[in-house]
Amino acid sequence: MVMKTQLPGQGVKHVVVLMLENRGFDHIMGWLYDDKVKPAQILGREGDERPFLGLSSLDKQTLADLANPTPSGGTLPINQGARSPKTPAYNTGESFEHIMNQMWTKGLKPEAWFNREAREALIQKMIQEGQPTMRGYVLDYNLDVQQHMKISLGKDDLSEVLDTYMPEQLPVLSGLARYYAVSDEWYCSVPSQTNTNRAFSLSGTSRGMVNNSFYDPDTWNPGVKVMRWWEGKSHSDELPVSTRCLFEVLEQHNYDWKVYWQDTWPPKVLTLGMEWQHTRTMFPLLQNKKFDKNFKQFDASKPNNEFFEDCRNGRLPAVSWIEPKWGGGVAWNSKMRGVGNDYHPVSDTTVGEDFVMNVYNALSSHENWKDTLLIITFDENGGTYDHMFPPLAHPSQTDACPLPEPPIVRGDMDDETRTQFGFGFAQFGVRVPTLLISPRVPRGTVFRSREDIPFDHTSMIATVLKMAQIPDDQWMMGDRVAHAPTFEHLLMPGPVPAIPDPTDALKVSGVRTPGDALNYNTQYIFEYVGDIWHAQPGPVYLAKSAYGRMYAYSYPTFTADPEAAITFSIAPVGGGDVVTPILNMSTVRIKTSERSPLGNSLLTVRAELAGVFYDHDATDPGAQWQMRLLSSRDRRDEIRVDDLVFFVSQLQPAIWQKLSEQTHPDPMQRLLPWPKDPTYATTRAGEWGLWRIRPKPPT
Repeated sequence: MVMKTQLPGQGVKHVVVLMLENRGFDHIMGWLYDDKVKPAQILGREGDERPFLGLSSLDKQTLADLANPTPSGGTLPINQGARSPKTPAYNTGESFEHIMNQMWTKGLKPEAWFNREAREALIQKMIQEGQPTMRGYVLDYNLDVQQHMKISLGKDDLSEVLDTYMPEQLPVLSGLARYYAVSDEWYCSVPSQTNTNRAFSLSGTSRGMVNNSFYDPDTWNPGVKVMRWWEGKSHSDELPVSTRCLFEVLEQHNYDWKVYWQDTWPPKVLTLGMEWQHTRTMFPLLQNKKFDKNFKQFDASKPNNEFFEDCRNGRLPAVSWIEPKWGGGVAWNSKMRGVGNDYHPVSDTTVGEDFVMNVYNALSSHENWKDTLLIITFDENGGTYDHMFPPLAHPSQTDACPLPEPPIVRGDMDDETRTQFGFGFAQFGVRVPTLLISPRVPRGTVFRSREDIPFDHTSMIATVLKMAQIPDDQWMMGDRVAHAPTFEHLLMPGPVPAIPDPTDALKVSGVRTPGDALNYNTQYIFEYVGDIWHAQPGPVYLAKSAYGRMYAYSYPTFTADPEAAITFSIAPVGGGDVVTPILNMSTVRIKTSERSPLGNSLLTVRAELAGVFYDHDATDPGAQWQMRLLSSRDRRDEIRVDDLVFFVSQLQPAIWQKLSEQTHPDPMQRLLPWPKDPTYATTRAGEWGLWRIRPKPPT
């Protein structure tokens, strides 16, 4: 039987879902709109006149009241602006007990939340005493770091968990949210971590599972056995075979679907093989070989990978599900930190931004874009900040762990409810960003549910099945899906008006100057500002070089005196002596005007050297830099004098630097002063690394 590759009706024909990892709504969207930039419309229930539900809509006193208590007494405020693109630098607590701490303003050890009767009594007592809610991020961050790192953080480091990104710090996600539609009232399905929320996004239940590894599957894999010996779990789950999922319903109604995936989970570097494809592990039905064709692995670092090519050539099925490359770790400086593109702490969010940009560009490059809906959401808040307390949810008859034969002993299952920790699934998880991206979406929209029930991840299932025109009495996916509000009414049916250039969405307004265009092969001075959101010691400038042993290398230095700065010119790679405006995202060479004893003039970095130095080979990737505007990924934008820009090294890591596909170093190595000795320049990921290029002063 030929499968249907398009949804019916006169509207969207293809739905693509990208679920990213572990970011709360306020943490990355809290300042999306303000007095200067307002949404075109806010769509929700009749009579709902609330403004944008972000931090930017709160008055000063309300914002001050959100301050979090610290372990040593006192409070820490919400911070406007993230101190680096790797914020937070330590992993935040994401499992059930940690989310309970964050929601109920506690710093309790896990066992306080695991017993149903004790937990309910504790919550009831806090309600009676008027205990504040959603103020426990600092207390829990401190607890989680102590547990995993065996260290105690000072107030400055603890305050990082209350850092919230500005729109220009995440121009791709923020630009898409402003240009298309974002929900400011979308909750993850369960106040816990990855597997339970991803289960709800595809099946409307987790069959009693709350934390990862409740259904830890059997395995032959010695790598997984070592993980279990070390941590007591594999972080994977195989739900009962009777668990029905979205793909099963689509398959039964003859709709084509695919899961595009990048990496196994747990990562293959830890499991010594390719056994663990996340979705197929979770849903045993999909492990049948007949579904091999529905799972396509791709490498997002390659521009012609399988998913991007299917987008560009119009080969997408009716429904596509994208799994990101998994990342994470206990701390930014951990040697086993996974470098993913999923936004998961602890990672450079620029990697995730580039991935989302490339997914969007691939989809919008084909004529089918007019009939395509891209949904971007996050599985959970993962311990990152949001200020809104999650409402009650509709439990489902499928939420309990089924009675097994023979019985399975699960030490953390409540015998009465047959759920992990006795959790009743009558509580949504913390709010997360969810974007609807399509030419059929009203521009500049903030959307909410039109019903009393807010959106959660099961709304994606219900909406897709409605768009597929499958009768709801044939869904059979439980009460949560049956009662989920849907959003298909936001999508314009029929012919689409002229589609504006999709690239317009890849930037945010602000933090730009009205200055003249920056030109190639023109002398400028380079001023380093670091970041503009937190206290800085003042700008420094690239200055006269110092020399290494036997003059083999010369190294540019920094000075605080602008009159001591030397001039540089920027040249296109392979572009000759043209004097034309420099465009955003261009790959360039940076050439000093200083005379070097060996004639070296190109700013260069090499894997075996700690610092940035001068060399002469223009074909060396270490002498090539991509120049990016802070707030834009639109390649048509001219870079202006005094714009905030950063330089990303095009040098690829040496083999000996790269322990595996998932560990150090990150790809976003930026030009900045060397922290060990700020007199010299180096490259590092995880920093803003912002520069202003200023005109050569008159002589």
